[in-house]
Amino acid sequence: MSVEKERIPIVAIIAIALLTFLGVLTETSMNVAFPTLMHQFHVSLAAVQWLTTGYLLANSILMLASAFF
Repeated sequence: MSVEKERIPIVAIIAIALLTFLGVLTETSMNVAFPTLMHQFHVSLAAVQWLTTGYLLANSILMLASAFF
């Protein structure tokens, strides 16, 4: 086996780990931003939670669509 063929799975694993970490970081930062979003937009906690749910749902759909294409 050549070195290039051995590198491909390692690069894929590193990319998946990095993107998973960034996804968790994004979700956590959205939860931490709840009070700021509530104050800036003058909305209730329920509205901010729905906003976050919509954002994460759209993000998931885009990930699935990009994997499909």
